[in-house]
Amino acid sequence: MASHPRWHSQIGTTNFFLSLSRQYYNKRKTYFAHDALQQCTVGDIVLLRALPVPRTKHVKHELAEIVFKVGKVIDPVTGKPCAGTAYLESPLSSEATQLTKNLEELSISSAQ
Repeated sequence: MASHPRWHSQIGTTNFFLSLSRQYYNKRKTYFAHDALQQCTVGDIVLLRALPVPRTKHVKHELAEIVFKVGKVIDPVTGKPCAGTAYLESPLSSEATQLTKNLEELSISSAQ
């Protein structure tokens, strides 16, 4: 099925508890949402809002907010950018550490 340029398929994952085995399982469901400004890309983490009246048979939600753009995920605990389980060092902090090292080298050489 060809997708309309303003419709995006979103896959949501929810946890549910199965009382017989006493375990939590992930349940996946596909949502079709209206993206009026065409600002989403594949991999974005978004918040969807249910429409009061469905636009079509399948499109029953709209894009409410882009929580995280793909590749720009922030760890909610530390507030640092990360990719998977690895933290990404921001370019500014790596530049600052390099400048600090250069200053230390200069002060050592000037003291001698």
